[in-house]
Amino acid sequence: MNIHQDKARIIPVRDESLLREHDIYLSPKTLRKMHCVGKNPELFIKIGARLFIDLARWDDLVSKARQRTQTRVEKLRKKGLLGS
Repeated sequence: MNIHQDKARIIPVRDESLLREHDIYLSPKTLRKMHCVGKNPELFIKIGARLFIDLARWDDLVSKARQRTQTRVEKLRKKGLLGS
């Protein structure tokens, strides 16, 4: 993979406007705390003192969350607990 493509797939946690451009609506403070406590460690890349998010991993995480939500909705519909 080209080094320039790798750069495009990570973004600094400190740049809130760039986070928003990539549909990441968590604050830099929240993301730093997630990294600090070890929540979803695969999302983060630390280079020197700077913290970055791996966008490919973020996309995977969001996709999996959507799948889990859809599965729960389908189960609730089958039980008649949720309208169509």
